[in-house]
Amino acid sequence: MSSKESVIGLLLAGDKSSRMGGGDKSLRLLGGRPIIARVIERLTPQASRVVINANGDKSRFAAYQVSVVADCIAGFAGPLAGIHVGLKWIKANRSGISHAVTVATDTPFFPLDLVSRFLDEQRQGSELLVARLDEGVHPVIGLWPGRRSRCGSRRLKSAKRRPIPFSISTIRGSLPKRTLC
Repeated sequence: MSSKESVIGLLLAGDKSSRMGGGDKSLRLLGGRPIIARVIERLTPQASRVVINANGDKSRFAAYQVSVVADCIAGFAGPLAGIHVGLKWIKANRSGISHAVTVATDTPFFPLDLVSRFLDEQRQGSELLVARLDEGVHPVIGLWPGRRSRCGSRRLKSAKRRPIPFSISTIRGSLPKRTLC
């Protein structure tokens, strides 16, 4: 199985977008196109399928012809809730998938070779990988083992969210310098 065939792209769009005044960040325009269209366009060649994690009306993503799964934990529990439901979706629908690569829907300029870079690094023995730039770690951009959904609902529902029992490594990256009109 090629690396593309073994990976699902999971787009995390389940937040409240409170810093931007509410609404859907992913549907805001960037260079005349919705941000999510750019993210899907960039991730589709790298994964066997793209799935969106989003809460609310799923029909707002109908134009993108991808599956949309909502958090199974109420109250906007954050990105881990989206990752959790994405891993559950993989387990229920795509048994041959080895990994999920997660990308926030407000990050349209991640590397065009993100999945292959993650998989190359994963072969060195890391179980979970997250992106890192000079300014810090970006945990919503990561590579998660698809057969594992041990970040259980009980832990996510609790007020004290404890770390996930994975070995975590980071992969250094850079964003392309690009100006959009």
